[in-house]
Amino acid sequence: MNISHNGLGELVTTFAVDGKADIKAGTLIKLIHGEATPAETGDAFIGVAADDSRNGKIAVQVGGYVKTKHTGMADYGLQYVVVDNDNSVEFCSASTENAIPVKTLFIDSSNGIAGFIM
Repeated sequence: MNISHNGLGELVTTFAVDGKADIKAGTLIKLIHGEATPAETGDAFIGVAADDSRNGKIAVQVGGYVKTKHTGMADYGLQYVVVDNDNSVEFCSASTENAIPVKTLFIDSSNGIAGFIM
């Protein structure tokens, strides 16, 4: 039996883009002065770019189920993540600076993909 969590609790909002940067869909996003910018290694993130930026704006998924590349030891259930290099999340401990809680529902270790609810 195949199960899909796509669309589960999805919450998308629009932000202005910091410095009118060109941001691609799937990029982990943080906010600087209320504007979207790509998150960097070790950052907390507020969501994932749902589409490419256009006209200085971008749609960002800030809640619900997302899939992204991952590093670290992923496990199911309540986990903590921070931004890793190469626009992926790193599974880490709750005490890691900027760690955010997620509920992991999908792990594809062979391809380094995790699906979780933000």
